[in-house]
Amino acid sequence: MKMIDPAERYLADLLAFREEHPDCDEVIDQEIPLHAAVQHAVMELPNGVEVAYYLGKNPEFARRLADLTPLGAVMELGFLSAMLAAQAPHRRGTHFLIH
Repeated sequence: MKMIDPAERYLADLLAFREEHPDCDEVIDQEIPLHAAVQHAVMELPNGVEVAYYLGKNPEFARRLADLTPLGAVMELGFLSAMLAAQAPHRRGTHFLIH
């Protein structure tokens, strides 16, 4: 099985997300202090673009992540990812490993 490059997948997801959210670049490209581990985890998440958008729209939550240890922040990011996935209508093209 061919490994999917997380950066390529993230970029493809970003292009699709922009169509539904015209403010996407402005929201995601903000200076948000996050641990490097959190930044890497966002790229690996199947809904990483949605998570990045949430963090940009909710800077207080992002600041709370920054106050945690890197591992604790990544764990919280996993919870956030799952919450957002549960709220989103099922859409074709999600990249969860378990279907």
